[in-house]
Amino acid sequence: MKIHPLALGTLHMTEEMLYGQGGSPDKVIDAPTWAVLIETENALVLVDCGCQQQPRVDPAAEHIYSFRPEELLTAQLARFGHTPEDVTHLVLTHSHVDHAGNTFLFKKAGIYIDAAEYAGALQDKAAYLAGQRPGAPLQHLTRWDDSLHFRPVEAPRTQLLPGITLVRFPRGHAYGFLAVVISGKPGNLILASDLAYTPDALTKRPPTLVTDPAGYLRGIDLLRDLAEEFPGEIWYGHCPEQFAAIRDTTLEY
Repeated sequence: MKIHPLALGTLHMTEEMLYGQGGSPDKVIDAPTWAVLIETENALVLVDCGCQQQPRVDPAAEHIYSFRPEELLTAQLARFGHTPEDVTHLVLTHSHVDHAGNTFLFKKAGIYIDAAEYAGALQDKAAYLAGQRPGAPLQHLTRWDDSLHFRPVEAPRTQLLPGITLVRFPRGHAYGFLAVVISGKPGNLILASDLAYTPDALTKRPPTLVTDPAGYLRGIDLLRDLAEEFPGEIWYGHCPEQFAAIRDTTLEY
């Protein structure tokens, strides 16, 4: 198994958005948008797929998101000899535009998403199409149709493939959430995504960009428990320092 972080652009977030209450609402920090490609002997797994990039960035997100040509998702996949058609499993940790924006590209993959998050995303899609949320970054959901093969995850834990487990988290940052645990040598790896933007989130600093603040903080406790059960490394959702260190690496399990 080979694990590759994929650089998919930059979110221009305020310090308050990235780190939570007490951060500056004016200071802008460039935070990574990224995905994880997992190559196994018989499958190709992609965890998240970044911001909507084509045919254009969602107008509701373009003021905080930018990317270079080499950070196109298709270009990042091509670095390893793949196209979207090669992906067998797409795991969406949640449905927000910076993690699920390119879902429409993966028409051959099984698409795994928390069941509550999937239901909430469909409600958001209906509201957006009805003109009830015109300024929200929900344009990408309009491309979720019957050509895509969604597999809503209902069990608390699901073995996706040997060594890859999906773990459901409750309503907090989103309506529901999936973390991904990769187990084996050289050790365990938890893909936490936006359960925690940065390690600072583990201090339970009150967040800003969440659906349910109390649920989010409960999720932090559950993430700590998961890290005790699977000791190893956590990859956070938008940590500039961590991603700078791992972006050009490949882990082999």
